[in-house]
Amino acid sequence: MHLFKKLLFLNIFVLIVILSILFVQDYDLALLVFLRSNAILILMLCLFGEKDFFEVSLGLQELRLPRFFVSLVFFSSKFIYLFTKEINKFKKTLHVRGFVGKTSWFTYQTYGDFIGMLILKSFYNAKKLSLALESRGFQTQIYTLKEPEKLNIKEISLMVVLLLSFLNIGKII
Repeated sequence: MHLFKKLLFLNIFVLIVILSILFVQDYDLALLVFLRSNAILILMLCLFGEKDFFEVSLGLQELRLPRFFVSLVFFSSKFIYLFTKEINKFKKTLHVRGFVGKTSWFTYQTYGDFIGMLILKSFYNAKKLSLALESRGFQTQIYTLKEPEKLNIKEISLMVVLLLSFLNIGKII
């Protein structure tokens, strides 16, 4: 049920794209975009839905993706997590103080101050992280104490079957 709610939320953005495609009256393309994007979203939610960003980054590293890309994914996810944490903290603070959003100058000023504070905190956190990584000699490699696992025959056969099925679906659609 939790994955269904996430899929519903993500489909809001898909519907915006589909409406823009329907605006030029290309119904077949709109249906194709809807089906493909939902297939991708369902696959991603099933693979990564309940994982945290550190587990996903380690998985990407074990798949032997470029170290720079893995580091980029890890730190981007970390900053998104901190960003949402800060937004939730701000919402709770406003709620405790009895703030109700209206169409008034005070509301716009409050939200503007909040956005400015978020930007400044993001720059500050990025600079702090950069200095910490530089002082520790970070070389785009995330080190862990866990030994990388070897692929077994079942996993290799599953990858081959999935790859072949994706190639066949690409020819059909």
